Amino acid sequence: MYTELATMYAKYKPKMLMDFIKMNIQKLNIPKLINACERHYHWEHAVFLYTHYDEYDQAANTMMAHSPVAFAHDQFLMIMQKVSNMELYYRAVQFYLDEQPLQLNSLLSTITPKVDHARVVQQVRKLGQLPLIMPYMKQVQQHNIAPVNEAINELYVDGEQYEELRQSIEEFDNFDQIALAQKLEKHQLIEMRRIATLVYQKNKRYKQAIELARNDKMYKDCMDSALASGNQDLAETLLKYFVDSDMKECFAACLYTCYDLIRPDVALELAWKSRNMDFCMPYLIQVALQDVFGCVTRSQKTESLKVLREYTDRVNALDKKTQKKEEEEEKQKSAPNDYVPDYMMPHMAPDTLIQQGYVGADASAVEDAWRAQTHWEAKTHCDDASRGEDAMGRGGGAKTV
Repeated sequence: MYTELATMYAKYKPKMLMDFIKMNIQKLNIPKLINACERHYHWEHAVFLYTHYDEYDQAANTMMAHSPVAFAHDQFLMIMQKVSNMELYYRAVQFYLDEQPLQLNSLLSTITPKVDHARVVQQVRKLGQLPLIMPYMKQVQQHNIAPVNEAINELYVDGEQYEELRQSIEEFDNFDQIALAQKLEKHQLIEMRRIATLVYQKNKRYKQAIELARNDKMYKDCMDSALASGNQDLAETLLKYFVDSDMKECFAACLYTCYDLIRPDVALELAWKSRNMDFCMPYLIQVALQDVFGCVTRSQKTESLKVLREYTDRVNALDKKTQKKEEEEEKQKSAPNDYVPDYMMPHMAPDTLIQQGYVGADASAVEDAWRAQTHWEAKTHCDDASRGEDAMGRGGGAKTV
């Protein structure tokens, strides 16, 4: 009865239909009523019924197909979280690009865990709308996906955002780095060309990095690339370039930066030929000090090893002695100690007897034994004294007689 009444409302009183559905949703035959709503073009009501019937895929399709009357952004986001057909995500992206471009990032944030980010970027790239999803791409760049990184770097290059581009390159390396470097080395901004030098350096193309930086007169970048290469020939070639170009300050800076790569004889020869001994002197002093302190350090190291060996031997001997002492103490503790000789009893107080475990360490028994022994000792002492007096008396009488 309720379903038939709702059908009549759909046909004759559509304004009352939504309120009736909400009040009696549990009493309705939803599939039958959905057919009636679609037959009379009540798409908003059909979407509402689809969501209550857990037909989220149909609800999303209906909303996109009849967006002028059925679309609601918040409701659509809720539905997209519950759809089961994965293709609906990409249809929704296309739908938002066509009809709701300003809400696209909100949709992508909602479905981020469920979509293929590379496919989304490719889909948007085909329409030339990459700047539109820049917030979304920054959000998912942490996954270090190549299409995402390349799209972001491309936007940074187009916007001449060299600081952001440098940070992106240093943190996320999954992209075609050589292609980017070749593109940047022809850029009109010198900072972009410096980033190209950095990319060549990261890919171990040090010769190209040095040449590019040298053409831009970025000599510090040249020295950093030579140092990163660890190549003695590249460092000394750069040093000769500074000598030939009469750049004395750069000559001294290169000696300092590439100190470990440049041979002292080469540096001294170049300085002497170009009359740059003053600029070479700090380098030579450092080399001399390193040689002197290197010898001292070797002798100190030998002495330290000797002292350390002696100390280790002493510690090992002490450990053995301590271990032996502990073993002897353990043996003494494990030996039986219940028997106490009688001749020791007078000299032992109750506490001493208890400590030695006499008579099972019973305090009252030990105290009684101690008192008995003390009484015996006093009696023995008196008897000895009496015998002594008797002997003296007999001895005196004999003398008088």
